[in-house]
Amino acid sequence: MPNATVLVVIPLPVEYFIGAEFELPAKGVDLERVERSLVVQALRRCIGNQTRAGARLGLNRAQIRYRTDNSHSPPRSKPPANRS
Repeated sequence: MPNATVLVVIPLPVEYFIGAEFELPAKGVDLERVERSLVVQALRRCIGNQTRAGARLGLNRAQIRYRTDNSHSPPRSKPPANRS
């Protein structure tokens, strides 16, 4: 029998992570940036499958699409004023 690699995926319930301690830096965090990073990581690990990525984050497909759509984010800076 040739060598074989077996991948076992054990889904953990959300309850596994409740009570997990995350240390908040004294200067705070950019929560939008953290959220976006987690969504991007989940999508990469799921090879772009929005439904599976959402399942990893406790979100549904529509919520993943909303978070990857840049139109829901407020603009970072004001557009230049019209000088007419």
